[in-house]
Amino acid sequence: NHYWVERSFVASGEVKNYYSVHRPLRLGLREVDLSEYSYLSFVAKGAGPIEIVVSHKKVSEWEGQPRETLELTSTAKRDYVPLADFLDTEGNFYVNNDVTSLTFSVVGNSSSFVPFNFEFNNIS
Repeated sequence: NHYWVERSFVASGEVKNYYSVHRPLRLGLREVDLSEYSYLSFVAKGAGPIEIVVSHKKVSEWEGQPRETLELTSTAKRDYVPLADFLDTEGNFYVNNDVTSLTFSVVGNSSSFVPFNFEFNNIS
């Protein structure tokens, strides 16, 4: 069983603070109940770490949204990230019954520009 996000993306450049790709799950950021799903799956490749945020309608502060950081490799591979691994800053898990979007971010060091590249396909 999959909830297909389907919109693939490729990004590259240089980042000092952060660069994000935002994927709403439904038009108008309407919530989707993903509580019956166990993981986020995708085919990805790139260089360095990427932070993935699962945004919930009931969480008002961006910093409070559950997130997970993954290390990408230069070879494309399918990843299965358990939704239970997405935790807020206090280590809390959220029931995924009000998910509005996924955000994929490269976070810089805030002092100098660093090159980045990543590609995500078949997101579900």
